[in-house]
Amino acid sequence: MDIKQRIASVFVTLFVWAVLLLTVLPLFSVYLVLWLLTLPFDPLRKICHFFVAYWSGLYIIINPWWRLTIENRQRLERGKSYIILCNHQSIIDILMLYQLYFPFRWISKIELFRVPVVGWILYLNKYISVIRGDKLSAEKMIRLAVKSLAEGISILIFPEGTRTTDGNIGIFREGAFKIALESKATILPVVIDGAFDALPKSGFWFRGRHQIVIRILEPINTNIYNTTSLLVSCQSLIDG
Repeated sequence: MDIKQRIASVFVTLFVWAVLLLTVLPLFSVYLVLWLLTLPFDPLRKICHFFVAYWSGLYIIINPWWRLTIENRQRLERGKSYIILCNHQSIIDILMLYQLYFPFRWISKIELFRVPVVGWILYLNKYISVIRGDKLSAEKMIRLAVKSLAEGISILIFPEGTRTTDGNIGIFREGAFKIALESKATILPVVIDGAFDALPKSGFWFRGRHQIVIRILEPINTNIYNTTSLLVSCQSLIDG
C-alpha cells in the first residue's frame, strides 16, 4: 500500500474497532434480554443465533472496505441440517459466515469459550467446544455434534482447525468426517475467499478494499464414503 492507503487503513481500522468496542456491551445486554425472553419456547436457540447474525452483519456494513458476496445460496435448503465445512482464512470469517442466515452451531476450540462476551455467547447459544489434542473432548464433541444434527441444527466447522498463516488451505483433520459417517448427515463444502487479504492472522489492521466471497459448493452424500476418502474428497473440493 502507498502512504495514502496506509493512512486510510489506520482510520478505517480505528473506526471499526471503536464501533465494536462501543457497541459490544449494549448489544450483548439486548442479547441477554432476548435469550431470557425466548428461553421457554426456543430451546435450540435459533432466535438468539439469528440475532448474533444481524449483530455480526453490523460490523460488515460499517466497514467501507469490505464487500461480501454469497454464491449459490440456494444450496442451503431450509429445514435440512448439514455439516458445513469451510476453509479458515481470517478471524472475520466468523462475521462473514453468520451472513448465511442459516441455523447452525459452531464447533470451536475451548479457548474461545473463555473470552469475555464472545465465550458467553458461544455457551448460551449451545455451540460446541473442543479441547485440541484431547481424545475424550473430541469424542464428546462428536456426540454433541451428532445430537445437534439429529435436532435439525447444522454444525459449522473449520476442518483445518486453525486460521491459515499464508493464505493456503491446510491439511484437514478427521473430526468432521467422523461426525459425518456417524450421523449420515450431508456435508456442505463452503469456500471463503478474500478474507485473508483483508485481515490476515498476523495482525489487526485492515488491508484496503476487498471483495470477500463465500461460495457454497454442491452437497456431498456421505453414505458412499469412509473417513479417509471423505476427507480427501472434501479437501480436494475446497482446495479448488
